[in-house]
Amino acid sequence: MRELIYWDSCVFISYLEGTPGRIVVLEDIVHHIRNNPNRLLVTSAVSKVEVAFVSYERSQQQLHPDIEAQIDQMWADDEVVEIADFHELIARRARDLIRKALTDGFRMKPYDATHLATAQALGVKEFHTYDDKLDKFDTLIGIPIIRPYTEYPRLPL
Repeated sequence: MRELIYWDSCVFISYLEGTPGRIVVLEDIVHHIRNNPNRLLVTSAVSKVEVAFVSYERSQQQLHPDIEAQIDQMWADDEVVEIADFHELIARRARDLIRKALTDGFRMKPYDATHLATAQALGVKEFHTYDDKLDKFDTLIGIPIIRPYTEYPRLPL
């Protein structure tokens, strides 16, 4: 059985942007997944909506076709990432998470709930994100919500 690692949409954005302090770890994760058929990145189909552009496109208010091509290529790489469909079970789980968070005194955004519900439904090992507001929900979904890391960093050549 494959070990599934969930990437929140912000992780994919950091990967596309080559964010300093993050990109080395993210590239290493992708490298290890590409070379290990027993591991796979997963994310919700809503990530395709959230990862619409990178930060410099937003700041310039100008879109670049090469960035859109990189985004499409990233989603098409099924050796590394699998896109989980949004369906009724996920919708109900997401709603339940939002309601449960409310009783715990927290506010959960619908897309965040969708990501967490998808990860829960898939039975992932870990949920990777750079959104510090999500880690408080790890006990709610029963999955560690952590920053991306690499167990075996590659040495620069």
